[in-house]
Amino acid sequence: MRHIRLFESFKEADLSIDQTFYTGRTRELTEFSLDYLHKDNNDEHGPGIYLTNEQSDAKGYGTFIHVVKLNPTGEIIKRGEPVKRSDLTLAKNMIKKFVSDWQMEANNYHENAARGLDEFAISVSSSAEDRIDFFEYVWAGFFKNEPKQFALAMAASGIDGIILAGYNKMEGITHVVAYNVDMLEIQEVIK
Repeated sequence: MRHIRLFESFKEADLSIDQTFYTGRTRELTEFSLDYLHKDNNDEHGPGIYLTNEQSDAKGYGTFIHVVKLNPTGEIIKRGEPVKRSDLTLAKNMIKKFVSDWQMEANNYHENAARGLDEFAISVSSSAEDRIDFFEYVWAGFFKNEPKQFALAMAASGIDGIILAGYNKMEGITHVVAYNVDMLEIQEVIK
């Protein structure tokens, strides 16, 4: 079932599951690591390994262009997917497991931390345009200072990444934000 959903996400974005993606880096990598995710909250769609389907787009991020094949085992979320009721439970479980001081942040929503977490999840689910927005709210609300923990939590929850077709209104440009580094296979590095 996961492979069918994954295939549909790529098909709707007019991509092939076997398509090559690229990422520009300032140095050559032999494998990807979550240890170097930005802590300045500068990534538009939250922390993760950003990839593009256009080699020329990757050049803007570094002179070492890594050619990458995706081998996802989990879900890739696409724009426009409505928030599911199970996403609320998933988010609350991620927060409890991966954020050591989640109760302090949850107390901003209610004096009882567990109830505050429920209120947060309900509030952001009703505000979010789609599942990508929902998980971006989760990142901003509880993981903003822990980008690696967010990516680990998403991957551990069965979400390998997000796909952003028509990224930034550029025709034909698609970005993937990967949370699961195990799904990224470097094919070659172009210098």
